Amino acid sequence: MMKIHTKKGTDEILGATVVGGPAGELIMILTSGMHNGLGLSKIGACVYPYPSWAEGIKHLSDQYNRS
Repeated sequence: MMKIHTKKGTDEILGATVVGGPAGELIMILTSGMHNGLGLSKIGACVYPYPSWAEGIKHLSDQYNRS
């Protein structure tokens, strides 16, 4: 399960909840983006070499962009 919390009206990531085996790897992507001022759209636009788990972030970013 993954939930990304954004600032209302923007794609600025305020925090995230990730539960499961790959949580540490996925949180690393999100905290790195937060630290460097990248919004959810930019993180979702990245191409990851092995997208099996990171693809979840891309799907959440796509959902955000459609809303």
